[in-house]
Amino acid sequence: MELLSSRVASVRQLAQDALVTPDAGSMREALQRIVAGCRQLQSDLVELTLDIDNGPEERFRSLTAAEQGVAVLLAGNMSNDQIARELGISLQTAKTHVRNILAKYRMSGRAAVAEDVKKR
Repeated sequence: MELLSSRVASVRQLAQDALVTPDAGSMREALQRIVAGCRQLQSDLVELTLDIDNGPEERFRSLTAAEQGVAVLLAGNMSNDQIARELGISLQTAKTHVRNILAKYRMSGRAAVAEDVKKR
């Protein structure tokens, strides 16, 4: 947060300096520095947003209804075969749901997802 605050202050200072710029050439340079500062700030904000972890409940809500059903069964340590039989879906569909859940959770293993689902 301090980094963002510092970047905002820097861009604000660039803008204040531009207000007292005496000629058009200097004004153009000042505006280019402001644009560059804004680009960097935007990039930092996007990076921060991607790193935000909203917790188990938010991750679970990010799943479709079908994926939520599979996630609950996954939390019960069921295999893909068992999930498919329980839900009356094909094994391939169960695998697809599990793959999508892992991707949405940004986790590489079923056990990690299962533990996270249990926390919600």
